[in-house]
Amino acid sequence: MKNIYAILPCYNEEKNIGSLIEEWNSEKEKLQKEDYNLKIIAINDCSTDNTRDVILEKKSKYNNVDIIEHEQNKGLRGGLNTAINYFHTHAKTEDLLVLMDGDNTHSPKYIHEMLEKINEGNNCVIASRYEKGANIVGLAENRKLMSNFAKVYYTAVLHIPNVKDYTCGYRVYTYEIINNLIEKCGENAIKEKSFACMMELLYKVYLVGGKFAEVAFELRYDNKKGESKMKVFNTASRSIVTALKLKYDIYSIICFLFLTLFTIFLSLQNNYSPIRSTDFLGHDCGIFSYIAFAMQKGKVLYLEAWENKGPLLYFIYYIGLSINERYGIYILETIGIFISVLFSYKTIKVITNKRIYSIIGVVYAFSAWHFVNEGGSFSENFALPLICVGLYITTKYILTGNRLSNFQIVILGILTGLISLLRLNMLAIFAAMFITIGVILIWKKEFKEIARWLICGIIGFVIAITPSIIYLVKNGALMSCLNTAYFDILSGFNAGSILDRLEALKNMLAIMNPTGVITVTILFFAIMAIINLIGKLRKDGKYIYIYIYIFAGFY
Repeated sequence: MKNIYAILPCYNEEKNIGSLIEEWNSEKEKLQKEDYNLKIIAINDCSTDNTRDVILEKKSKYNNVDIIEHEQNKGLRGGLNTAINYFHTHAKTEDLLVLMDGDNTHSPKYIHEMLEKINEGNNCVIASRYEKGANIVGLAENRKLMSNFAKVYYTAVLHIPNVKDYTCGYRVYTYEIINNLIEKCGENAIKEKSFACMMELLYKVYLVGGKFAEVAFELRYDNKKGESKMKVFNTASRSIVTALKLKYDIYSIICFLFLTLFTIFLSLQNNYSPIRSTDFLGHDCGIFSYIAFAMQKGKVLYLEAWENKGPLLYFIYYIGLSINERYGIYILETIGIFISVLFSYKTIKVITNKRIYSIIGVVYAFSAWHFVNEGGSFSENFALPLICVGLYITTKYILTGNRLSNFQIVILGILTGLISLLRLNMLAIFAAMFITIGVILIWKKEFKEIARWLICGIIGFVIAITPSIIYLVKNGALMSCLNTAYFDILSGFNAGSILDRLEALKNMLAIMNPTGVITVTILFFAIMAIINLIGKLRKDGKYIYIYIYIFAGFY
Protein backbone atom coordinates (compact mmCIF):
# COMPACT_ATOMS: atom_id res chain seq x y z
CA MET A 1 0.00 0.00 0.00
CA LYS A 2 1.30 3.46 -0.94
CA ASN A 3 1.66 6.16 1.69
CA ILE A 4 0.35 9.71 1.61
CA TYR A 5 2.32 12.05 3.83
CA ALA A 6 0.05 14.99 4.68
CA ILE A 7 2.52 17.46 6.19
CA LEU A 8 1.06 20.57 7.78
CA PRO A 9 3.41 23.45 8.73
CA CYS A 10 1.77 25.53 11.44
CA TYR A 11 2.56 28.48 13.69
CA ASN A 12 0.12 29.58 16.41
CA GLU A 13 -2.75 27.53 14.94
CA GLU A 14 -4.21 26.17 18.20
CA LYS A 15 -7.73 27.06 17.01
CA ASN A 16 -7.33 25.49 13.57
CA ILE A 17 -4.89 22.56 13.49
CA GLY A 18 -7.07 20.21 15.54
CA SER A 19 -10.04 20.55 13.20
CA LEU A 20 -7.80 20.07 10.19
CA ILE A 21 -6.32 16.83 11.54
CA GLU A 22 -9.83 15.54 12.31
CA GLU A 23 -10.97 16.35 8.76
CA TRP A 24 -7.94 14.56 7.31
CA ASN A 25 -8.72 11.43 9.30
CA SER A 26 -12.30 11.55 8.07
CA GLU A 27 -10.84 10.78 4.62
CA LYS A 28 -8.65 7.94 5.90
CA GLU A 29 -11.05 5.09 5.23
CA LYS A 30 -11.83 6.25 1.69
CA LEU A 31 -8.11 6.61 0.97
CA GLN A 32 -7.49 3.05 2.15
CA LYS A 33 -10.07 1.82 -0.35
CA GLU A 34 -8.02 3.64 -3.00
CA ASP A 35 -4.91 1.75 -1.78
CA TYR A 36 -3.37 4.67 0.13
CA ASN A 37 -2.24 4.72 3.75
CA LEU A 38 -2.54 8.17 5.37
CA LYS A 39 0.19 9.66 7.56
CA ILE A 40 -0.34 13.10 9.10
CA ILE A 41 2.69 15.09 10.27
CA ALA A 42 2.21 18.51 11.82
CA ILE A 43 5.24 20.81 11.97
CA ASN A 44 5.10 23.05 15.03
CA ASP A 45 7.17 26.10 14.09
CA CYS A 46 7.98 27.09 17.70
CA SER A 47 4.44 28.32 18.33
CA THR A 48 3.84 30.61 21.31
CA ASP A 49 0.27 29.40 21.91
CA ASN A 50 -1.10 25.88 22.58
CA THR A 51 -0.54 24.53 19.07
CA ARG A 52 1.92 21.91 20.35
CA ASP A 53 -0.54 20.63 22.97
CA VAL A 54 -3.34 20.31 20.40
CA ILE A 55 -1.12 18.29 18.06
CA LEU A 56 0.05 16.02 20.89
CA GLU A 57 -3.57 15.45 21.88
CA LYS A 58 -4.39 14.32 18.35
CA LYS A 59 -1.26 12.18 18.26
CA SER A 60 -2.44 10.33 21.36
CA LYS A 61 -5.86 9.87 19.75
CA TYR A 62 -4.69 8.66 16.32
CA ASN A 63 -1.82 6.32 15.51
CA ASN A 64 -1.21 7.99 12.14
CA VAL A 65 -0.47 11.48 13.55
CA ASP A 66 3.04 12.67 14.38
CA ILE A 67 4.74 15.95 15.22
CA ILE A 68 7.96 17.66 14.12
CA GLU A 69 9.11 20.51 16.35
CA HIS A 70 11.31 23.46 15.48
CA GLU A 71 13.37 24.75 18.38
CA GLN A 72 13.15 28.24 16.89
CA ASN A 73 10.71 29.87 14.51
CA LYS A 74 11.84 29.32 10.90
CA GLY A 75 8.85 30.74 9.06
CA LEU A 76 7.07 29.15 6.12
CA ARG A 77 10.37 28.69 4.30
CA GLY A 78 11.73 26.57 7.15
CA GLY A 79 8.49 24.63 7.36
CA LEU A 80 8.60 23.77 3.66
CA ASN A 81 12.25 22.71 3.78
CA THR A 82 11.57 20.55 6.83
CA ALA A 83 8.54 18.94 5.17
CA ILE A 84 10.39 18.23 1.92
CA ASN A 85 13.41 16.72 3.65
CA TYR A 86 11.32 14.62 6.04
CA PHE A 87 9.34 13.17 3.15
CA HIS A 88 12.49 12.53 1.11
CA THR A 89 14.11 10.71 4.04
CA HIS A 90 11.15 8.58 5.18
CA ALA A 91 9.09 7.91 2.03
CA LYS A 92 9.33 5.22 -0.64
CA THR A 93 9.43 5.87 -4.38
CA GLU A 94 5.69 5.25 -4.82
CA ASP A 95 4.65 7.54 -1.93
CA LEU A 96 3.11 11.01 -2.23
CA LEU A 97 3.64 14.26 -0.35
CA VAL A 98 0.70 16.57 0.39
CA LEU A 99 1.56 20.07 1.58
CA MET A 100 -1.21 22.19 2.99
CA ASP A 101 -1.64 25.30 5.12
CA GLY A 102 -2.28 24.50 8.78
CA ASP A 103 -5.00 27.15 9.21
CA ASN A 104 -7.96 24.95 8.19
CA THR A 105 -8.76 26.99 5.05
CA HIS A 106 -8.06 24.00 2.76
CA SER A 107 -10.30 20.95 2.87
CA PRO A 108 -8.72 17.46 2.59
CA LYS A 109 -11.80 16.25 0.68
CA TYR A 110 -10.24 17.37 -2.61
CA ILE A 111 -7.38 14.89 -2.23
CA HIS A 112 -9.28 12.22 -4.20
CA GLU A 113 -9.58 14.37 -7.34
CA MET A 114 -5.93 15.32 -6.97
CA LEU A 115 -4.92 11.66 -6.81
CA GLU A 116 -6.76 11.06 -10.08
CA LYS A 117 -4.58 13.71 -11.70
CA ILE A 118 -1.46 12.07 -10.27
CA ASN A 119 -2.57 8.75 -11.73
CA GLU A 120 -2.88 10.44 -15.12
CA GLY A 121 0.89 10.98 -15.13
CA ASN A 122 1.30 14.39 -13.47
CA ASN A 123 3.89 14.77 -10.71
CA CYS A 124 2.51 17.91 -9.07
CA VAL A 125 -1.20 18.64 -8.64
CA ILE A 126 -2.46 21.99 -7.34
CA ALA A 127 -5.74 22.80 -5.63
CA SER A 128 -6.53 25.90 -7.65
CA ARG A 129 -8.63 28.97 -6.93
CA TYR A 130 -8.77 29.76 -10.65
CA GLU A 131 -10.01 26.52 -12.19
CA LYS A 132 -13.60 26.46 -13.38
CA GLY A 133 -15.85 25.67 -10.42
CA ALA A 134 -13.48 27.10 -7.77
CA ASN A 135 -14.71 29.48 -5.09
CA ILE A 136 -13.30 31.77 -2.41
CA VAL A 137 -15.25 32.39 0.79
CA GLY A 138 -14.45 34.90 3.51
CA LEU A 139 -11.40 36.58 1.97
CA ALA A 140 -11.14 40.37 2.13
CA GLU A 141 -11.48 42.23 -1.17
CA ASN A 142 -7.96 43.66 -1.01
CA ARG A 143 -6.58 40.13 -0.61
CA LYS A 144 -8.68 38.93 -3.56
CA LEU A 145 -7.37 41.80 -5.64
CA MET A 146 -3.79 40.97 -4.66
CA SER A 147 -4.34 37.30 -5.52
CA ASN A 148 -5.69 38.17 -8.95
CA PHE A 149 -2.78 40.53 -9.60
CA ALA A 150 -0.35 37.79 -8.49
CA LYS A 151 -1.98 35.33 -10.92
CA VAL A 152 -1.59 37.70 -13.87
CA TYR A 153 1.94 38.72 -12.88
CA TYR A 154 3.26 35.19 -12.25
CA THR A 155 1.69 33.94 -15.47
CA ALA A 156 3.34 36.73 -17.45
CA VAL A 157 6.77 36.34 -15.81
CA LEU A 158 7.06 32.61 -15.04
CA HIS A 159 4.55 31.11 -17.48
CA ILE A 160 4.51 27.53 -16.15
CA PRO A 161 2.41 25.26 -18.41
CA ASN A 162 -0.98 24.22 -17.01
CA VAL A 163 -0.59 26.41 -13.89
CA LYS A 164 -3.00 29.19 -12.97
CA ASP A 165 -2.58 29.25 -9.17
CA TYR A 166 1.05 29.90 -8.26
CA THR A 167 0.62 30.58 -4.54
CA CYS A 168 -1.91 28.13 -3.11
CA GLY A 169 -0.15 25.90 -0.56
CA TYR A 170 -2.40 22.88 -1.14
CA ARG A 171 -0.46 20.59 -3.48
CA VAL A 172 0.38 16.92 -4.06
CA TYR A 173 3.92 15.93 -5.12
CA THR A 174 5.31 12.58 -6.21
CA TYR A 175 8.47 11.16 -4.62
CA GLU A 176 10.22 11.36 -7.98
CA ILE A 177 9.81 15.11 -8.35
CA ILE A 178 10.81 15.78 -4.73
CA ASN A 179 13.88 13.61 -5.25
CA ASN A 180 14.76 15.64 -8.36
CA LEU A 181 14.34 18.83 -6.35
CA ILE A 182 16.66 17.67 -3.57
CA GLU A 183 19.28 16.45 -6.05
CA LYS A 184 19.33 19.72 -8.01
CA CYS A 185 18.68 22.30 -5.26
CA GLY A 186 19.93 20.63 -2.08
CA GLU A 187 18.27 20.17 1.30
CA ASN A 188 17.55 23.90 1.66
CA ALA A 189 15.84 24.24 -1.69
CA ILE A 190 13.60 27.11 -0.59
CA LYS A 191 15.40 30.41 -0.02
CA GLU A 192 12.64 33.03 0.08
CA LYS A 193 11.48 33.99 3.59
CA SER A 194 8.09 35.53 2.75
CA PHE A 195 4.91 33.77 1.60
CA ALA A 196 6.35 34.06 -1.92
CA CYS A 197 8.27 30.88 -1.09
CA MET A 198 5.24 28.87 -2.30
CA MET A 199 5.75 30.33 -5.75
CA GLU A 200 9.50 29.67 -5.49
CA LEU A 201 8.86 26.00 -4.69
CA LEU A 202 6.50 25.65 -7.63
CA TYR A 203 8.93 27.20 -10.11
CA LYS A 204 11.86 25.11 -8.90
CA VAL A 205 9.73 21.98 -9.25
CA TYR A 206 9.01 23.09 -12.81
CA LEU A 207 12.74 23.49 -13.51
CA VAL A 208 13.48 19.92 -12.38
CA GLY A 209 10.81 18.33 -14.55
CA GLY A 210 7.48 19.26 -13.00
CA LYS A 211 4.38 18.19 -14.91
CA PHE A 212 1.37 20.03 -13.51
CA ALA A 213 -2.39 19.70 -13.28
CA GLU A 214 -4.98 21.59 -11.24
CA VAL A 215 -8.31 20.79 -9.62
CA ALA A 216 -10.88 23.35 -8.56
CA PHE A 217 -11.44 23.78 -4.83
CA GLU A 218 -13.17 26.10 -2.41
CA LEU A 219 -10.91 28.23 -0.24
CA ARG A 220 -12.75 28.59 3.08
CA TYR A 221 -11.06 31.55 4.69
CA ASP A 222 -14.08 31.91 6.93
CA ASN A 223 -12.99 28.68 8.68
CA LYS A 224 -9.76 30.29 9.84
CA LYS A 225 -9.79 31.42 13.46
CA GLY A 226 -7.31 34.09 14.47
CA GLU A 227 -5.51 36.81 12.55
CA SER A 228 -3.69 36.30 9.26
CA LYS A 229 0.09 36.15 9.49
CA MET A 230 0.54 37.51 5.97
CA LYS A 231 1.90 41.05 5.67
CA VAL A 232 0.20 42.07 2.44
CA PHE A 233 2.57 44.81 1.23
CA ASN A 234 5.71 42.87 2.14
CA THR A 235 4.41 39.72 0.47
CA ALA A 236 3.42 41.62 -2.69
CA SER A 237 6.77 43.38 -3.03
CA ARG A 238 8.76 40.24 -2.24
CA SER A 239 6.67 38.25 -4.73
CA ILE A 240 7.46 40.68 -7.56
CA VAL A 241 11.19 40.58 -6.82
CA THR A 242 11.33 36.82 -6.23
CA ALA A 243 9.61 36.00 -9.53
CA LEU A 244 12.09 38.17 -11.44
CA LYS A 245 15.06 36.63 -9.59
CA LEU A 246 13.83 33.11 -10.36
CA LYS A 247 13.17 33.78 -14.04
CA TYR A 248 16.06 36.11 -14.79
CA ASP A 249 19.57 36.71 -13.61
CA ILE A 250 20.63 40.03 -12.08
CA TYR A 251 21.90 41.34 -15.44
CA SER A 252 18.53 40.70 -17.05
CA ILE A 253 16.81 42.60 -14.24
CA ILE A 254 19.22 45.51 -14.67
CA CYS A 255 18.48 45.53 -18.43
CA PHE A 256 14.74 45.51 -17.71
CA LEU A 257 15.04 48.46 -15.34
CA PHE A 258 17.22 50.35 -17.83
CA LEU A 259 14.69 49.80 -20.63
CA THR A 260 11.92 50.99 -18.31
CA LEU A 261 13.80 54.21 -17.47
CA PHE A 262 14.67 54.72 -21.14
CA THR A 263 10.97 54.35 -22.00
CA ILE A 264 10.05 57.00 -19.45
CA PHE A 265 12.69 59.34 -20.90
CA LEU A 266 11.32 58.88 -24.42
CA SER A 267 7.70 59.24 -23.33
CA LEU A 268 8.38 62.55 -21.56
CA GLN A 269 9.33 64.07 -24.91
CA ASN A 270 5.90 63.37 -26.42
CA ASN A 271 3.12 65.88 -27.00
CA TYR A 272 0.87 64.63 -24.21
CA SER A 273 3.69 64.36 -21.67
CA PRO A 274 3.00 65.86 -18.22
CA ILE A 275 6.00 68.18 -18.68
CA ARG A 276 4.66 69.66 -21.91
CA SER A 277 1.79 72.04 -22.45
CA THR A 278 -1.10 70.95 -24.64
CA ASP A 279 -1.02 74.43 -26.16
CA PHE A 280 1.88 73.21 -28.27
CA LEU A 281 0.22 70.08 -29.63
CA GLY A 282 1.17 69.31 -33.20
CA HIS A 283 -1.35 70.01 -35.92
CA ASP A 284 -2.19 66.33 -36.50
CA CYS A 285 -2.55 65.63 -32.78
CA GLY A 286 -5.06 68.45 -32.49
CA ILE A 287 -7.12 66.97 -35.33
CA PHE A 288 -7.05 63.46 -33.87
CA SER A 289 -8.09 64.76 -30.44
CA TYR A 290 -10.89 66.83 -31.97
CA ILE A 291 -12.26 63.79 -33.80
CA ALA A 292 -12.08 61.67 -30.63
CA PHE A 293 -13.91 64.38 -28.65
CA ALA A 294 -16.56 64.46 -31.37
CA MET A 295 -16.96 60.69 -31.10
CA GLN A 296 -17.42 61.04 -27.34
CA LYS A 297 -20.27 63.44 -28.04
CA GLY A 298 -21.96 60.91 -30.31
CA LYS A 299 -20.62 61.97 -33.69
CA VAL A 300 -20.12 59.14 -36.20
CA LEU A 301 -16.58 58.59 -37.44
CA TYR A 302 -16.13 59.27 -41.18
CA LEU A 303 -19.64 60.72 -41.48
CA GLU A 304 -19.58 63.65 -39.04
CA ALA A 305 -15.88 63.76 -38.16
CA TRP A 306 -13.02 62.46 -40.25
CA GLU A 307 -9.44 62.67 -41.47
CA ASN A 308 -7.60 60.35 -43.85
CA LYS A 309 -6.27 57.89 -41.25
CA GLY A 310 -7.48 54.42 -40.38
CA PRO A 311 -10.22 53.98 -37.74
CA LEU A 312 -7.97 52.37 -35.12
CA LEU A 313 -6.09 55.64 -34.55
CA TYR A 314 -9.31 57.43 -33.57
CA PHE A 315 -10.44 54.54 -31.37
CA ILE A 316 -7.08 54.74 -29.55
CA TYR A 317 -7.55 58.47 -29.00
CA TYR A 318 -11.13 57.84 -27.89
CA ILE A 319 -9.97 55.29 -25.29
CA GLY A 320 -7.14 57.55 -24.13
CA LEU A 321 -9.40 60.53 -23.62
CA SER A 322 -11.91 58.30 -21.82
CA ILE A 323 -9.21 57.16 -19.39
CA ASN A 324 -8.13 60.72 -18.65
CA GLU A 325 -8.64 63.80 -20.79
CA ARG A 326 -5.16 65.16 -20.07
CA TYR A 327 -2.97 62.09 -19.60
CA GLY A 328 -4.89 59.12 -21.06
CA ILE A 329 -3.22 59.27 -24.47
CA TYR A 330 0.17 59.72 -22.79
CA ILE A 331 -0.44 56.53 -20.76
CA LEU A 332 -1.35 54.51 -23.85
CA GLU A 333 1.60 55.89 -25.79
CA THR A 334 4.01 55.12 -22.94
CA ILE A 335 2.79 51.53 -22.84
CA GLY A 336 3.31 51.37 -26.60
CA ILE A 337 6.84 52.76 -26.34
CA PHE A 338 7.74 50.23 -23.65
CA ILE A 339 6.45 47.35 -25.78
CA SER A 340 8.43 48.69 -28.74
CA VAL A 341 11.63 49.10 -26.73
CA LEU A 342 11.31 45.71 -25.03
CA PHE A 343 10.61 43.72 -28.17
CA SER A 344 13.29 45.57 -30.13
CA TYR A 345 15.74 44.56 -27.42
CA LYS A 346 14.53 40.95 -27.57
CA THR A 347 14.80 40.90 -31.37
CA ILE A 348 18.37 42.18 -31.39
CA LYS A 349 19.26 39.72 -28.63
CA VAL A 350 17.88 36.83 -30.71
CA ILE A 351 20.24 37.89 -33.51
CA THR A 352 23.36 38.77 -31.50
CA ASN A 353 22.83 36.82 -28.25
CA LYS A 354 24.54 39.73 -26.47
CA ARG A 355 22.81 42.01 -23.96
CA ILE A 356 25.22 44.90 -24.48
CA TYR A 357 24.72 44.88 -28.27
CA SER A 358 20.97 44.77 -27.72
CA ILE A 359 21.02 47.74 -25.35
CA ILE A 360 23.26 49.78 -27.67
CA GLY A 361 21.05 48.93 -30.65
CA VAL A 362 17.86 49.97 -28.84
CA VAL A 363 19.34 53.23 -27.53
CA TYR A 364 20.75 54.12 -30.96
CA ALA A 365 17.56 53.28 -32.87
CA PHE A 366 15.10 54.93 -30.51
CA SER A 367 17.26 58.00 -29.96
CA ALA A 368 17.27 58.51 -33.72
CA TRP A 369 13.53 57.83 -33.78
CA HIS A 370 13.01 60.49 -31.11
CA PHE A 371 14.63 63.18 -33.24
CA VAL A 372 12.31 62.55 -36.20
CA ASN A 373 9.25 61.84 -34.06
CA GLU A 374 8.10 65.46 -33.73
CA GLY A 375 6.50 64.85 -30.37
CA GLY A 376 4.79 61.61 -31.27
CA SER A 377 1.09 60.72 -30.90
CA PHE A 378 0.83 59.91 -34.62
CA SER A 379 -0.32 56.71 -36.30
CA GLU A 380 3.34 55.67 -36.67
CA ASN A 381 3.80 55.75 -32.89
CA PHE A 382 0.88 53.44 -32.25
CA ALA A 383 1.91 51.13 -35.10
CA LEU A 384 5.46 50.77 -33.78
CA PRO A 385 4.69 48.31 -30.91
CA LEU A 386 2.69 46.13 -33.31
CA ILE A 387 5.59 46.09 -35.76
CA CYS A 388 8.16 45.33 -33.06
CA VAL A 389 6.18 42.39 -31.66
CA GLY A 390 5.65 40.99 -35.14
CA LEU A 391 9.32 41.41 -36.04
CA TYR A 392 10.37 39.59 -32.86
CA ILE A 393 8.09 36.61 -33.46
CA THR A 394 9.15 36.34 -37.10
CA THR A 395 12.87 36.81 -36.47
CA LYS A 396 12.90 34.21 -33.70
CA TYR A 397 11.06 31.76 -35.93
CA ILE A 398 13.46 32.29 -38.84
CA LEU A 399 16.65 32.07 -36.79
CA THR A 400 15.71 29.22 -34.44
CA GLY A 401 13.58 27.16 -36.81
CA ASN A 402 11.18 26.39 -33.95
CA ARG A 403 7.66 25.78 -35.19
CA LEU A 404 5.22 28.54 -34.26
CA SER A 405 2.02 27.53 -32.51
CA ASN A 406 -1.37 28.29 -34.04
CA PHE A 407 -1.82 30.97 -31.39
CA GLN A 408 1.40 32.75 -32.38
CA ILE A 409 0.40 32.78 -36.04
CA VAL A 410 -3.04 34.13 -35.09
CA ILE A 411 -1.23 36.89 -33.16
CA LEU A 412 0.71 37.78 -36.33
CA GLY A 413 -2.59 37.92 -38.18
CA ILE A 414 -4.08 40.17 -35.51
CA LEU A 415 -1.07 42.48 -35.67
CA THR A 416 -1.41 42.68 -39.47
CA GLY A 417 -5.10 43.51 -39.15
CA LEU A 418 -4.47 46.22 -36.56
CA ILE A 419 -1.77 47.78 -38.73
CA SER A 420 -4.18 47.88 -41.68
CA LEU A 421 -6.62 49.79 -39.47
CA LEU A 422 -3.97 52.39 -38.66
CA ARG A 423 -2.29 53.20 -41.93
CA LEU A 424 -2.11 51.16 -45.10
CA ASN A 425 1.49 51.85 -46.07
CA MET A 426 2.74 50.35 -42.80
CA LEU A 427 1.71 46.93 -44.04
CA ALA A 428 5.01 46.87 -45.95
CA ILE A 429 6.98 45.37 -43.07
CA PHE A 430 4.39 42.63 -42.51
CA ALA A 431 4.35 41.92 -46.23
CA ALA A 432 8.14 41.47 -46.03
CA MET A 433 7.77 39.16 -43.03
CA PHE A 434 5.24 36.92 -44.74
CA ILE A 435 7.21 36.88 -47.99
CA THR A 436 10.27 35.75 -46.03
CA ILE A 437 8.39 32.97 -44.28
CA GLY A 438 6.57 31.97 -47.46
CA VAL A 439 9.84 31.59 -49.37
CA ILE A 440 11.35 29.51 -46.55
CA LEU A 441 8.34 27.18 -46.42
CA ILE A 442 8.18 26.81 -50.20
CA TRP A 443 11.91 26.11 -50.26
CA LYS A 444 11.39 23.35 -47.69
CA LYS A 445 8.29 22.11 -49.58
CA GLU A 446 6.20 22.37 -46.39
CA PHE A 447 2.90 23.03 -48.15
CA LYS A 448 0.73 21.88 -45.22
CA GLU A 449 2.56 24.39 -43.06
CA ILE A 450 1.80 27.12 -45.61
CA ALA A 451 -1.90 26.20 -45.39
CA ARG A 452 -1.73 26.35 -41.58
CA TRP A 453 -0.12 29.78 -41.73
CA LEU A 454 -2.74 31.06 -44.16
CA ILE A 455 -5.68 29.77 -42.11
CA CYS A 456 -4.38 31.01 -38.74
CA GLY A 457 -3.20 34.30 -40.20
CA ILE A 458 -6.57 34.99 -41.81
CA ILE A 459 -8.36 34.10 -38.56
CA GLY A 460 -6.19 36.59 -36.68
CA PHE A 461 -6.72 39.26 -39.34
CA VAL A 462 -10.50 38.82 -39.18
CA ILE A 463 -10.45 38.97 -35.36
CA ALA A 464 -8.58 42.29 -35.55
CA ILE A 465 -10.77 44.06 -38.08
CA THR A 466 -14.21 42.72 -37.04
CA PRO A 467 -14.94 45.21 -34.18
CA SER A 468 -14.14 48.19 -36.43
CA ILE A 469 -16.24 46.79 -39.27
CA ILE A 470 -19.17 46.20 -36.91
CA TYR A 471 -18.97 49.83 -35.71
CA LEU A 472 -18.74 51.18 -39.26
CA VAL A 473 -21.53 48.99 -40.67
CA LYS A 474 -23.81 49.68 -37.70
CA ASN A 475 -23.40 53.43 -38.24
CA GLY A 476 -23.53 53.28 -42.03
CA ALA A 477 -19.97 54.59 -42.31
CA LEU A 478 -18.16 51.66 -43.93
CA MET A 479 -17.99 53.06 -47.46
CA SER A 480 -17.10 56.51 -46.16
CA CYS A 481 -14.24 54.98 -44.21
CA LEU A 482 -12.99 53.04 -47.23
CA ASN A 483 -13.18 56.10 -49.45
CA THR A 484 -11.57 58.47 -46.92
CA ALA A 485 -8.84 56.29 -45.42
CA TYR A 486 -8.11 53.90 -48.28
CA PHE A 487 -9.62 54.63 -51.72
CA ASP A 488 -9.15 58.39 -52.04
CA ILE A 489 -5.50 57.77 -52.78
CA LEU A 490 -6.58 55.24 -55.39
CA SER A 491 -8.88 57.48 -57.35
CA GLY A 492 -7.83 55.64 -60.49
CA PHE A 493 -10.08 52.81 -59.42
CA ASN A 494 -13.05 55.06 -60.12
CA ALA A 495 -11.93 55.47 -63.74
CA GLY A 496 -13.49 53.38 -66.43
CA SER A 497 -10.63 51.94 -68.41
CA ILE A 498 -8.55 48.90 -67.54
CA LEU A 499 -5.36 50.95 -67.96
CA ASP A 500 -6.60 53.44 -65.35
CA ARG A 501 -7.33 50.64 -62.95
CA LEU A 502 -3.89 49.13 -63.49
CA GLU A 503 -2.36 52.53 -62.82
CA ALA A 504 -4.33 52.70 -59.58
CA LEU A 505 -3.10 49.23 -58.63
CA LYS A 506 0.47 50.39 -59.24
CA ASN A 507 -0.20 53.39 -56.96
CA MET A 508 -1.54 51.03 -54.31
CA LEU A 509 1.65 48.94 -54.41
CA ALA A 510 3.75 52.10 -54.26
CA ILE A 511 1.92 53.21 -51.13
CA MET A 512 2.47 49.81 -49.51
CA ASN A 513 6.12 49.82 -50.55
CA PRO A 514 7.34 53.32 -49.67
CA THR A 515 10.95 52.41 -48.87
CA GLY A 516 11.41 49.57 -51.29
CA VAL A 517 11.05 46.86 -48.65
CA ILE A 518 8.99 44.46 -50.74
CA THR A 519 11.13 45.03 -53.82
CA VAL A 520 14.35 44.48 -51.89
CA THR A 521 12.90 41.32 -50.34
CA ILE A 522 12.00 39.80 -53.71
CA LEU A 523 15.33 40.77 -55.27
CA PHE A 524 17.23 39.43 -52.30
CA PHE A 525 15.65 36.00 -52.49
CA ALA A 526 16.14 35.89 -56.24
CA ILE A 527 19.86 36.51 -55.75
CA MET A 528 20.05 33.96 -52.93
CA ALA A 529 18.34 31.36 -55.12
CA ILE A 530 20.93 31.88 -57.85
CA ILE A 531 23.79 31.59 -55.34
CA ASN A 532 22.22 28.43 -53.95
CA LEU A 533 21.99 26.89 -57.40
CA ILE A 534 25.72 27.25 -57.99
CA GLY A 535 26.45 25.73 -54.60
CA LYS A 536 28.10 28.73 -52.98
CA LEU A 537 25.70 29.00 -50.08
CA ARG A 538 25.55 26.47 -47.27
CA LYS A 539 22.28 25.01 -46.14
CA ASP A 540 22.56 26.34 -42.57
CA GLY A 541 20.31 29.33 -43.17
CA LYS A 542 22.99 31.96 -42.50
CA TYR A 543 21.61 34.10 -45.34
CA ILE A 544 18.71 34.98 -43.10
CA TYR A 545 21.06 37.07 -40.96
CA ILE A 546 21.99 39.10 -44.02
CA TYR A 547 18.35 39.52 -44.92
CA ILE A 548 17.46 40.89 -41.49
CA TYR A 549 20.19 43.52 -41.68
CA ILE A 550 19.18 44.53 -45.22
CA PHE A 551 15.54 44.60 -44.18
CA ALA A 552 16.22 46.69 -41.07
CA GLY A 553 18.37 49.13 -43.02
CA PHE A 554 15.82 49.76 -45.75
CA TYR A 555 12.98 50.00 -43.26
